[in-house]
Amino acid sequence: MKLTSENVADVLREKLHQGEVNFVFKKADGSQRRALGTTNLDLVPQDLWPKDMTSVEESAEKQKDMGIVRFFDLEKGAWRSCKVENILEVCGEEVEE
Repeated sequence: MKLTSENVADVLREKLHQGEVNFVFKKADGSQRRALGTTNLDLVPQDLWPKDMTSVEESAEKQKDMGIVRFFDLEKGAWRSCKVENILEVCGEEVEE
């Protein structure tokens, strides 16, 4: 399956849920950032888990509506997010228009 602007958010969210993912996105200042992220809680330190797990599911739906992908940055050790339209590459595969 080709990575397109229409499916990139779903593909990235699924991969993040499965484990560690390398991806590239454009930051607000226009620079590119390589990230190593996950949403798999087995890979996130327990003290950094979301406080309320039911809000995680609600938050995920809200993020989809807002066009945001939230992830735990394994290099920075903190939760981060990026806009879907700014995702440039997932696992070495560039997003096609």
